[in-house]
Amino acid sequence: MEVNVCTAEYIDNLIEQTGWPKHLFEDESKKPRVVDTVEEFVHELLLGSHMDDVVVLKDGLTKLKMWDAIPETFINAVNTSKNVRDFLKKLDPELQKKLKTRLYYAKKGKWKFGEEKELKRDKDGNKVLSIKEKLDALNDFDDIADEHMYVAELRYIDRFRHPLGNDWVRTFLTKDMKDYVTRGEAAAMPYWDRFDEGVFVGAHESGSPLHVDQVSWSNVGKNFCGHKVMAIWKYGKDSFSLLDDHLRQLFAKGCSAKQLSQLDKACKIALVSPGDVFIFSGANPHMVMSVGEALSLTAYESFVNLNPIHTQVLMDTATSTHFEECWPDDDTILDIKEEVADAIEDTQVMIHKGEEPMTKDSKFVNAFNACLPTFWKDRDMKKCLSGRGLAKKC
Repeated sequence: MEVNVCTAEYIDNLIEQTGWPKHLFEDESKKPRVVDTVEEFVHELLLGSHMDDVVVLKDGLTKLKMWDAIPETFINAVNTSKNVRDFLKKLDPELQKKLKTRLYYAKKGKWKFGEEKELKRDKDGNKVLSIKEKLDALNDFDDIADEHMYVAELRYIDRFRHPLGNDWVRTFLTKDMKDYVTRGEAAAMPYWDRFDEGVFVGAHESGSPLHVDQVSWSNVGKNFCGHKVMAIWKYGKDSFSLLDDHLRQLFAKGCSAKQLSQLDKACKIALVSPGDVFIFSGANPHMVMSVGEALSLTAYESFVNLNPIHTQVLMDTATSTHFEECWPDDDTILDIKEEVADAIEDTQVMIHKGEEPMTKDSKFVNAFNACLPTFWKDRDMKKCLSGRGLAKKC
């Protein structure tokens, strides 16, 4: 697939549709960090720091040869649909039964700049999970607007073995960044989740409202269709007042002066185009909004790389530097720490065997050793690591 080059006039029109001041996109300090080559991008992915930043590989899907990572049935449904309901209806009826999603909507005439509701039950109060069940539930309500509807975390209901990595997944993508890097590089990361890789589909003025992720990991996004704007704010307590006032709000055109003033405080503002692949930390307060006539479709993998900044941020999950309303439950964070301990154990085995890329004095081994003290300082992680008899340095 080739990406049509957007003219400056077209980009200006998209920015105008957001309602966000144009100067925010022109401010050099707020622009995302664009890398030109796949090699640079992979380095940032595996070893770099992207706190308070967005790293973009323009036309990355072409450079990474990943346009075919999503089955054509999804791309065709997006490109021929006028809204999200239409997109869901165009999926094969059998596929509708096998896929699940979180579906957000606004009621007709009651759009309040991102104050969406999630469709969880039908008119009789029964829980709805699959796309088929959610479409049936939508038909039961006559006050749900097609505008501003948003699909989040679209994936299969049942797990299966991925055709490339042979790991358990529910994603319908056939390949990911985890497959692009070497198996050794992927295995050396403290955490890399594509079991629950989510696909997000939205129309103009729909998206993920302001939040921080429940777990303080990083995300790598692959944007297959449409445009979206993205704002991120500084990590940590300095942004708590922003979250107190605007959590789960989407700053759409016509939003309040107070909301617009918060955009001035954002550390990065990005316009994501079809084909772009990008990295950011989910620990940064962020919002993402689709813009323009075309539906957007983006897939995200969550990961933690071998950079001490990001391993520390992961350990900050559910602590005083993580906004409390966004905390996961105790079981979730303990499960993730167990997975991280498993990854550390596997990596130490790789080091002892001298397996690539964890060969003696390599940049990966040095990065791994720089990250280890952070894990050992965490009480729960220390128990996990000690129980496995792991070394504090390799």
